[in-house]
Amino acid sequence: MRVVLKADITGLRNGVEWPSRGSTVDLPDDEAVSLLNAGLAVAVKAEARVEAAVKNDQPETAARTTKPRKPRS
Repeated sequence: MRVVLKADITGLRNGVEWPSRGSTVDLPDDEAVSLLNAGLAVAVKAEARVEAAVKNDQPETAARTTKPRKPRS
């Protein structure tokens, strides 16, 4: 889970010092939840994937997949 640190955390994480306050960090979910619950981090919202429009010179066509039903009388 990606979080932004709200505070400076002292010590080491996996042998490396924690990034400074305001940094974005990818953490395992359980570790991120612990920081969120302690108020030391905020979750980063997932970025929405945007689909790029592609120019297509072919017009779109629709095909009927079933036979039309007869109206009931």
